[in-house]
Amino acid sequence: MNIKCQYANRSKTSVLLTVEGVLQGQSVNLLVDPGPGVDVDGLLGQDEYLTGILLTHLHMDHYATLGENMRDGAPVYTSQTNIDLLDVAVDDANNFVDTAIDKSEIKRSATPVDDGVTIGGKIDITAVPAGHTPGAIGFYLELSSGGETESILITGDFTRRPVAGYPGLPPVDADLVVLTGATEADFEDNLTEAVATTIRQGLSGSPALVTATALNAVHFATVLGTAIEEGDFEMGVSVVGKAAKMLDKLDLTPPHVTAIPKYAPEAVLSENPITITGPDLPTEGGARKLFRQIKDDPNAGAILLSGDEEADIGSYNCTLNQFRFSNHPTETTVDEYIELVNPREIYLTHQKGSELRRYRDKYSAIVWAPRERKCYTLYRNGEWVAPFWVKDKAAKHLLKTTQERSNIEFRPAEGHTLDALDDVSLAAEGLDMSSITFSKPSHPVDAKYNTTSGAEPKPIRTDGAVAETPTAENTPPAPKSERVLEIESAIAHLEELKEEITDDTTVATVEKVTSKHVLLRPINGGTEGIAAGDTIEIGRSRS
Repeated sequence: MNIKCQYANRSKTSVLLTVEGVLQGQSVNLLVDPGPGVDVDGLLGQDEYLTGILLTHLHMDHYATLGENMRDGAPVYTSQTNIDLLDVAVDDANNFVDTAIDKSEIKRSATPVDDGVTIGGKIDITAVPAGHTPGAIGFYLELSSGGETESILITGDFTRRPVAGYPGLPPVDADLVVLTGATEADFEDNLTEAVATTIRQGLSGSPALVTATALNAVHFATVLGTAIEEGDFEMGVSVVGKAAKMLDKLDLTPPHVTAIPKYAPEAVLSENPITITGPDLPTEGGARKLFRQIKDDPNAGAILLSGDEEADIGSYNCTLNQFRFSNHPTETTVDEYIELVNPREIYLTHQKGSELRRYRDKYSAIVWAPRERKCYTLYRNGEWVAPFWVKDKAAKHLLKTTQERSNIEFRPAEGHTLDALDDVSLAAEGLDMSSITFSKPSHPVDAKYNTTSGAEPKPIRTDGAVAETPTAENTPPAPKSERVLEIESAIAHLEELKEEITDDTTVATVEKVTSKHVLLRPINGGTEGIAAGDTIEIGRSRS
């Protein structure tokens, strides 16, 4: 029996696992997560077949080319939860990725592995919970041939902590771990701060709009609703659009959360103080329609849960808070997990360049972290082998160490569920409830914001407390007029332009033209022939 592995795309989120010698006359080829840039036709020889696709979870970077790489009648192995979500996820992919995934073909090919499957009577595949996102799984493979039995754990993106009640990755006894090297040091802090900011905005009486990818929106809504319940904050949360459809598919019912799959943008913000929608950028998709309703309201708040921290969302007057929402384990968690499992070999994925190479000498195991997208043999004729950059003496020592020492004897079918738990533990999810200590209002916060009535929303405080009822001592300043806001925006823009002026000339965009005024104009002046959006050249005088 031979076991081979190679990266299937540049980002190394996808791999092709090949097993030779278990099926008569042909190899077993398993594509793990068809992410961007995967072309399985270029990976397989003319006489090779795709045996199956292992789909760990439904984040776009792990299934973007699913439709392009379905061939040879290969099943798509994944969890039943992911199968339930595929309809909504495929619609999302077809909207945002330059591809077309045939939903009918996926439905025919989708095969749940919750109770395990067997390929050719020689390879047993069992799903293990993986945390990271609702429905995410890892794969545990046991391969038998000629008296040999070897085991492989494919982690996929994972966390040890649960997510929206779905359990995290358990330890399993594996000879080879195909390990996702993606880590995140600040997720728990970001989650806690994002929940606190959202609740604070909701308590202010002015709307809070949270934007996230659909599955991240489901995750956040579940944690947020549970936090509202435990904190006795008495407010409602609306989850709208694709995220609402996924919430319904998952059959999750977090407290204080209402799913609204179809909605009118002008009305949905008045349903509850907090609204959660996707995608993560408020200038795209359904989020754009809702963001338009609040972006000019200085009392409203937008909370962006996004991995893109430099995205340009244009002009706005509302409060904007952005949090990186990347649910991966810390580097310490990965190290502790590998020490616990103690595999003979590790094949690193989801890392590039120096971040990939830093893993090479990190563990007491053979670590494969190649730069090239070449096919490497990890196991040959009964022996695990080392890459060329590991010296023979070191390789023998590492393999001898892992053979002599085993920390666990766990098989994934024993005592673990892939389904969501009945109760969500905020502490286990990574939320520090003790830090959400600002005061609660003396009455429930109900639906009091109307985007069409013209009524002024309640002021919001920025010190973590709820806005107080105005009195002679604490009356807040009157909201700035639209004209004042325009002038302040113009001044800020001029300050930016001033920094860019060269010794000779610079260019500037005319922001606004009226019968009497132009924001920027040529030296010889006049508004004749100038319109908003024109680009003009401004000369700079010399002394």
